[in-house]
Amino acid sequence: MSAPLPSPPSEPSPARRELTSISVWFFAGIGAVLLVLAAIVTFRSSGGVSWLGAAIGLGAGAALIAIGELLGAKYPITAKTLDGAGIGILYATLYSMHARWGVVPLTVAFAAMIVVTIAAVYLAIRRDSLFIAVLGLLGGFASAYLLASNGDYPLPVFAYLLALNVGIAALAVRKGWWLLSALGIVLTAVYEWGWAQKALNFNSLLLVAVIFAVFAAVGTLPLWHSRRDDCPREYRWVAIAAAHLPLLFAIYIAWQPNYSAFYNVLFAFLLVVDAGLLGIVWRGGPKWLHAAGGVATLIVFIIWFRISFTPEAWPALLIWAVLFIVLYLIRVTPFAGLMFGIFIGIGIHEPEHWAAMVLTMFIMLGIVFFVAVKRGKPLVAAIAIGVSCIALMTLHPPLWTLVALHAILFAEIFVVAWISEWHVLAVLAVPFLVAMVITTYWRGEAWSQYSAVTLLLIAAIPYLLFVAYPLALGARAKTSVAPYTAAALASLVLFIIARTTVLAGWVALVESVLMAVLLWRALKLEPREPRVTLLLALVLAFSDIAIASLLPKPWAVTVFALGVVVMVWLFLRLRHPLLLLWATGLAAFVFFRLAFDADLFGVIWRIDHYPVRIYVAVYAVCAAAMFVAAFLIRFEQPLLQRVFSIACLFEFWFLLNLLIANCYHSSNGAVVFDFVTSQQAESVRYTIWWAVIATALLIVSFLIRWPAARGAALSLLIAAILKCFLIDLSHLTGPYLNASLIGLGLSLAVVGVVLQRRWVGKSYGLDVPVRT
Repeated sequence: MSAPLPSPPSEPSPARRELTSISVWFFAGIGAVLLVLAAIVTFRSSGGVSWLGAAIGLGAGAALIAIGELLGAKYPITAKTLDGAGIGILYATLYSMHARWGVVPLTVAFAAMIVVTIAAVYLAIRRDSLFIAVLGLLGGFASAYLLASNGDYPLPVFAYLLALNVGIAALAVRKGWWLLSALGIVLTAVYEWGWAQKALNFNSLLLVAVIFAVFAAVGTLPLWHSRRDDCPREYRWVAIAAAHLPLLFAIYIAWQPNYSAFYNVLFAFLLVVDAGLLGIVWRGGPKWLHAAGGVATLIVFIIWFRISFTPEAWPALLIWAVLFIVLYLIRVTPFAGLMFGIFIGIGIHEPEHWAAMVLTMFIMLGIVFFVAVKRGKPLVAAIAIGVSCIALMTLHPPLWTLVALHAILFAEIFVVAWISEWHVLAVLAVPFLVAMVITTYWRGEAWSQYSAVTLLLIAAIPYLLFVAYPLALGARAKTSVAPYTAAALASLVLFIIARTTVLAGWVALVESVLMAVLLWRALKLEPREPRVTLLLALVLAFSDIAIASLLPKPWAVTVFALGVVVMVWLFLRLRHPLLLLWATGLAAFVFFRLAFDADLFGVIWRIDHYPVRIYVAVYAVCAAAMFVAAFLIRFEQPLLQRVFSIACLFEFWFLLNLLIANCYHSSNGAVVFDFVTSQQAESVRYTIWWAVIATALLIVSFLIRWPAARGAALSLLIAAILKCFLIDLSHLTGPYLNASLIGLGLSLAVVGVVLQRRWVGKSYGLDVPVRT
């Protein structure tokens, strides 16, 4: 009987196979790393000329690669780790042959490292092994670190690293191993910065800058040779990170005042890096890379001007400013305008050279203006003009020269807005006007010989251009409110400046006239909102400010009261709700000013200076104005008619009480009811006159059918009754108490008759019912 056939071995499960693969990779990888470290330690401990050590290292590296090739078919994981170990040992051996033992010159070592790099790339591609590439990379960088000595020159070190990075970049681009590229960039950056911190000095600055630039170029190779769809997103981000390393180095150098004399090296390095970023963008890279270069450039100049500026940089700074502006004008980005900020720094440090700086700046401004407008980027031209305005304020030219130059710059802004029909540029010019003014006060010592009124002209000339722009624009503004908004904002800026001078009121008056001209122009073209409301509000606001500033308080209050009538009259013709709102606000202001402002008539209460009829006229005019306003608005806004009517009656009542008080003492313009401590003659007059006025007002309310007057009369009559019972009975004596009781009693008797009589008064519309 034949023996049964053995059953075939069962296939391991996928989980078991994966666990076995991980274990093999772990142990084989650790072994390869140990072999490389053993070679490095051996080379580091050897001294003098060692051809034997070189032969052993080259032989060991080649032998490991050969063994890996023999085992590749059956044991691929072990083969890959042996290939990686061999590559690492070859790097270490070649570097030691030149840097430590001196048996071969730099050119031979460099050529040999290139051969090893090519071999590593070939093996990684053939085996499709990221491990070989990573191990070779780690071995190469470990060699550069562990075998370096204090006597090493940076050139062989970085030549070695350059060859290594070229191989990394080529392999990563072909296989899409972004992790390999990221690891190479991180290790290179660590080595660069670590060496720079220890070895950077005056003699090596240029070399260090070149090294940073070259390694950045190698790290960004994927952005040069791959389009957006061909390069993995992760790898593109790695390359973008590499592109930013030289920018950080430029910022670091600008922060070191010890290198202030090497400004040409710094700016040349920065210009090359920015040009490289522009090239990447031109090849299809992210557009914001160019912007990142612009931001870094501005930061470098700001730091350099603040910390490392040296007077020897003049006039080379003008050349560098021109070169950076031209670079960012190639693609016409906003940084072409922002680079004019370099002139700000020059002006702060070299104001005495204002003529050369202004000439250079205006020439470049003309170039930027032409190119930007032609390519449809008017915002760039506007930014350049605005920054130039600020730069001018850092200089010390004659004042009127400065005013003329600013007028030219702001005129150019409006020309750009006119040509491009981007009227919002006029609004964007306002912040530059503000910055110009702030800079003027910041550099106040330069203008100390001028008065504040003269300095006001610095802002006044551009302001007139802001007003002239919408006037000249006319119908070309179409539906845009931007030109009028710009004029409004500029008006506010100018008034804020004028508040520091004695001309604040006159400036407000002029601005109200100019805004009225703009309003007339807008109404003539087309009464479009919101420009009409905006201009009308400015006209009213500035005119009221001018009145309050230029007139004494009593007369200003009188004019405001008359303004209520004017606002109501205009509303009946223009039907604009802002007029009615403004009239209500003025009426409230007049009411509270007459009632509670103790300082308002503090002067004219002194009869030895002014006659009593002055304040009588003020109160009378204000009250009459409220009545006229109530009469005019009676049919359109019955509720508002009641409000104006009550204001009118209360203002007459204020006048009555002040007249009584002024007969016995000075009231200082405040309505004060102190019946307890006042004289009995004064107190009784209040009671009698309140009753008489209430009775007369009640009769008038029936004669002209005026409900508001009727309510006010009854309220005043009740106040007289309360005063009589609560105050007079306890504080008045003799004839004064009799006069109070008799006067009030007769008035009440008349009131009883008036209320019982059937009145057929003539209606003037004051009795129109309030619409609900």
